[in-house]
Amino acid sequence: MNGHKGNYGSSQHSSTGGHKPGKSGSSFSSGSGGQPSHARAPRLIQYFIDGNPNAALVDSEADELGRRLAQEDDLKSSQLRRFYDDVLVLRSRLEAASGQSGGQRDAAFATLLVDFKMLKAKAHYANGRDRRMFPDRLREFIEDHVHSVRNANDFLMFCKQFQAVVAFHRFYRDKKD
Repeated sequence: MNGHKGNYGSSQHSSTGGHKPGKSGSSFSSGSGGQPSHARAPRLIQYFIDGNPNAALVDSEADELGRRLAQEDDLKSSQLRRFYDDVLVLRSRLEAASGQSGGQRDAAFATLLVDFKMLKAKAHYANGRDRRMFPDRLREFIEDHVHSVRNANDFLMFCKQFQAVVAFHRFYRDKKD
């Protein structure tokens, strides 16, 4: 199988396609318990496999992360939506600043890069204030994507994955309540 799957809090993951050699095991912590894992290297996300979108990001990986955030971390929808809304604002700014061609989108994304990179700092701040309200698993998700997004197409795939995580989180949260 190409790509990776099940990286959000699982004990092992495939290190093919886009991962640095020699890295294995869990790249996500157990969530709200224990010490923060700020020292771990961010996981490199592979948004495209052989030029095609990596469907696992919006399917199995988003499902697993949404479920774990809802059931294991007991993350409130408002906390997840707050960060997702920041991403939606960036996506709207990208769409407003660019045409339909990839080159224009990449140039427009370059103007948003600083604001996109700020998501990592905001995630660390929220996690540091209250890890029950903003669990390590969500901080690591944001951190990994900020590390991995290199252009407008990567960013748009990140937006799709985040949208799927929000949807799965809502599903599992409603199921839990």
